[in-house]
Amino acid sequence: MRALIISVIICISHVASGQVDTVSIKDFSNDWFFFDGNKSLPLVRKSDFKGNIIQFSVDYLSYKDAFVRIQYPFDFSLFVNNHLYGTSKGTLVVGIKELAKDKSSIALKVYANELNPYLLESGAFKIVDKEVSTLSEDVVLVNPRTKSVFNNFYIISALILLLYFVILFSYYPRAIIEYFKIDRAISARELDENLLKSRPFTGVNVSVFMFLSLLLAQLIMATVYMADIFPERSIFYPDTFLESLWSWFKLTVLIFVIIHIKFLLLTLFTGLFNLQGFLNNHFLNTIRLTLMSTALLSLIVAALYFGGFQYHHSVYLSIYKVLLIGIVPISLVIFIKLMASVSFKNLHLFSYLCGTELMPYVLILSLGIN
Repeated sequence: MRALIISVIICISHVASGQVDTVSIKDFSNDWFFFDGNKSLPLVRKSDFKGNIIQFSVDYLSYKDAFVRIQYPFDFSLFVNNHLYGTSKGTLVVGIKELAKDKSSIALKVYANELNPYLLESGAFKIVDKEVSTLSEDVVLVNPRTKSVFNNFYIISALILLLYFVILFSYYPRAIIEYFKIDRAISARELDENLLKSRPFTGVNVSVFMFLSLLLAQLIMATVYMADIFPERSIFYPDTFLESLWSWFKLTVLIFVIIHIKFLLLTLFTGLFNLQGFLNNHFLNTIRLTLMSTALLSLIVAALYFGGFQYHHSVYLSIYKVLLIGIVPISLVIFIKLMASVSFKNLHLFSYLCGTELMPYVLILSLGIN
């Protein structure tokens, strides 16, 4: 145990000291224009956007040694000075010198069918071999989000989670094994599990709740970042390593609080629907199923990320969608367990399930995404 902790600390120190080799020097989103009828208007708020074209200008003399990066998760076309430059999907990077050599200003237009400005990113960056401080003083850094910031965070958060899990397993091996038993998770018949269900907020259970919160927060941050969605949400795109940890902490606390609110909600509805005997079973089964599915998706994302291949944003977007609809199979398992445990009518049980699972989940998605 001591050797593992020391190894993790050394790895964290080594990763945190890494340097970046690219630096963002301009975010063009503040210079976007869109067409409203026959008029070209500045896009002050993304909610005002209409149509399927966003345009902006690049000063050739100021950025001739830089690269333009256009990121959009779906198919799009890039027009340079009203001429089609090419089509792409995901990320398109092109040097300023390649766009136009004899013009002081370059007009760029991004076209996509049903263009969503919230998913579009456009900026300029330079490739550097040394630290940012070696750049000339006239370069203003704007939103320097680099992949290495996320890379460092993802590695260190994975090491922290691994260390936490090892400590949990060393102190509560029997309980941790019980949490990951698939047959008990999907079994229609409730089995005797006094170790877990007699008191939901014992030390081992609260420790697992915290582990689940950390793991789910990391998975959300990783899938959103790698799927390249919600670029307007700075919590998913921190600029520094410390901001990454702070965002992870805030999401973890939010999830941990939601877990406790979930128990209060179940307490209310089990009393309202006269299902008090199912309270602990429902709560712990939800935690167990969520933990197992989150752990599986986290392993898949980690395997893809560290597998040596660079996968397209759509792959991680699919995983994110699976994460969102994960409530459906979990609710189905809970419903089957309910039918096997109590003698109420299906409509009565389905109403209970809507109040405890489906409606709160829709509310969370509405508040969290819209």
